[in-house]
Amino acid sequence: MDKNQMREIIAKRVAKELKDGDVVNLGIGLPTMVPNYLPKNVNVILQSENGLLGMGPTPAEGQEDDNLVNSGGGYITAQPGAVSFSFRCPSTFASNARPQRARCLRKASE
Repeated sequence: MDKNQMREIIAKRVAKELKDGDVVNLGIGLPTMVPNYLPKNVNVILQSENGLLGMGPTPAEGQEDDNLVNSGGGYITAQPGAVSFSFRCPSTFASNARPQRARCLRKASE
């Protein structure tokens, strides 16, 4: 088994652990693969460390948006209702399960 296969297995396993209502901060590297393996019936809120709350899976090839990248520089999608925020905002979304400084937020589509 090669390194990429092992990473995929780990990401799939992590995705299985997530439950409805979870708020998850995804770091750089392997964690950015997790959204690609979330079951369709599980609704979680994913935060990318570079400023997106409501991160979705990797887009299909040819559907990439240069404005939507994860903290590792890979392309991502934004879920409906996603918001982006400044690096200056505290990283308390996942730990408190709700934004603490709403003034730092704006819709990702703006």
